[in-house]
Amino acid sequence: MKAKSLPLGLVATLACACTLQAVTITNPGFEDASLNNDNRFSESLPTGWSELTGDTNRTVVQWNSTTIGIPSGMNGNSVLILDQRDFAGGAYQNIGTIADDSIYEFTVTIGDRTNQPLHDGFEFGLYTTDSSLADTALAVRGFADYAPTDSSTIANFSWDSTGSPFVGNDLIVVFKTVTTTGDFSTTRQVVFDDVDVTVSVIPEPSAFALLAAGCAFGFAGVRRRRG
Repeated sequence: MKAKSLPLGLVATLACACTLQAVTITNPGFEDASLNNDNRFSESLPTGWSELTGDTNRTVVQWNSTTIGIPSGMNGNSVLILDQRDFAGGAYQNIGTIADDSIYEFTVTIGDRTNQPLHDGFEFGLYTTDSSLADTALAVRGFADYAPTDSSTIANFSWDSTGSPFVGNDLIVVFKTVTTTGDFSTTRQVVFDDVDVTVSVIPEPSAFALLAAGCAFGFAGVRRRRG
């Protein structure tokens, strides 16, 4: 039996109705090739990432090795670690401009340093600029949403920009510590790796009308061939 193909116009209409594309993130895995068994961590953030605020010693890139308690499931040579002991700090990256009528989906791998108390004062996600850098949260999660474990998990959530007053502003990925313990004797660290952001454009009403017309045209053509 010969497979029936959809009319070319209908195929094009379906393809245009929903467009999914990746947003470019420089160094999404926080890779630092200089790290190894003799040089296990860096107080300087790797290519593509900038220090948000606070003491850089509390936002570090750590060599990815299970011998130092990195949770399983992390990839590559290194990971991002936020520390909760004293200074609030974080890492950020500007990944472009917010477009209207779009759904931004955020994904990252998250975990806890093995056999250590949980870091319970962190936030991460999508922010934008306001009166200060990364001042306004668009879609943010934290400890209450994704309590880290010794085995890594995938955090995934989205934000719809339709009608947002921030359309045209910078879109910024942020990882930060928001509360500190002041306890230097106990290490509380959360680990991140493999950041990903995609955007899908929500079709305009006219596109839905075109889709409906295309479907009607396609089905009519199929019925004529059958007749």
